[in-house]
Amino acid sequence: MKIIDDIKQFEISNEKFKNIVIAFKKSIKENLSDIKKMYNMDYKYDKLIINVEDLILEVEKYQSRLVIQSKTENNMAIYYGNPVITINVLLESLQNCQIINLVIQEVCYGVNKLLFELYKEILKKFGLSNIASFNNYENKADFEANIKKIDKVFFVGNHNLYSILRRTDKTKLEYIPFENIDIYCEDEQYDDFANEIFNYAIKYGYEAEVFDEMSIDSAIEYFNQYGNKFCGLILTSNKEHMEKFKNELDYQYVFANENPFAIKKTFKSLYSNK
Repeated sequence: MKIIDDIKQFEISNEKFKNIVIAFKKSIKENLSDIKKMYNMDYKYDKLIINVEDLILEVEKYQSRLVIQSKTENNMAIYYGNPVITINVLLESLQNCQIINLVIQEVCYGVNKLLFELYKEILKKFGLSNIASFNNYENKADFEANIKKIDKVFFVGNHNLYSILRRTDKTKLEYIPFENIDIYCEDEQYDDFANEIFNYAIKYGYEAEVFDEMSIDSAIEYFNQYGNKFCGLILTSNKEHMEKFKNELDYQYVFANENPFAIKKTFKSLYSNK
C-alpha cells in the first residue's frame, strides 16, 4: 500500500467543491468510452454488473451539497471495489475535508483505477494534491504495517475483511453496511445453492457473504449485532430453524431456501434497483 503520510489541514469553499464535482462529471463523460472498455475487460474476471453511465449520476448528486469543514484526518476506506462506492467515498471525503486512502479487493480494478486517475487530475487543476490514494489490498501484514498512519478505517460493505482485521485496533476500525446479502448455510446439501446466490449478488452489484460454521442461535445473534439489516437468508432442511430465523432476524428482507434474485415480485425493490 502507498498510504499518504504527509497530513496537512485543508479547506475548500462551497464554490470550489461544486466546481470540482462539475469538472469530475465532465471528465467521466469525456472518457466514457474508455471507462466502458475497461469495464468490459474487468467484467471478464469480476462479473460485476453496473451501468457505467450511472456513474455520472452518482457524481451529479454532489453538485448541490455543501462543504462540512472539520479537522482533517487521514482515513482509509476498504471495500470490494464497486465503482459506485469509489465515487461516493472520494466525494464525501472531499466534502468533509478528509484525506482518503482507497483500498479495494481487486473487483473492477481497471475502472476504479481510471476513475481515480481522472479525479486526481481534477484535484491538481484546483490546487489540491496528496489528499487521496488508490491501493489494492494485499494481505494482513501490509495492512498492519500501514494502520499507524491512519486515523480511521471504514470497511464499506466488506464485513469479511472487517471480521479478520478488527482485532488490529478496534478504536480505529468501523464497519459501514452497503446492501450486503448475508447467507446462513446450515446444511452442506445447500452449499451449491449458497454459491449460486452469492454469484447472483456479485453479478448485480451487491456485497454478499456465506456463513456456515455456526449454530442457528449464533447466526441470528451475529447477524442482528453485526449485520447490515438489509437481506438475510437461511438455507436449511430444519423447519424449526427456518421459522426461528425468519421470526427473529431484524432485517429488511428475510428469505428461507429461496434465491431472492429469482423472485422479482417479492424482491422488487432490490432487484429493480439494479
